[in-house]
Amino acid sequence: MAFFIDTRGAQEKRSTTLPELPWAEVRLNGFGVDFEGFVEESVNLPGWQKIQVRGIMGAIPPSNDVNVEFRFRVGYAMHMEHSMIRCSYDNSTCYKAKAVAKIDSIDSQ
Repeated sequence: MAFFIDTRGAQEKRSTTLPELPWAEVRLNGFGVDFEGFVEESVNLPGWQKIQVRGIMGAIPPSNDVNVEFRFRVGYAMHMEHSMIRCSYDNSTCYKAKAVAKIDSIDSQ
């Protein structure tokens, strides 16, 4: 999964002795997101610009409307509602985030 974030000044609140990400935790419907292997704790992400960060999740039930909690060390992230909402072509269903099942293989039977 991918998130577009702007860390702004959040990196200034990181520990100076221990490597850590500028965010404390990210949860989708209460399930945690793991960024290990995608973002290193020692990297200094650019502030005041939109960047993409990737993560991975374990088992999350498929859902058409997922609650996103992105908590930086200085507080929860502000959601830009106007850029988060996606709708179907006929505007019958809209959502901010969606959890879909991953298909590993397809069997002919």
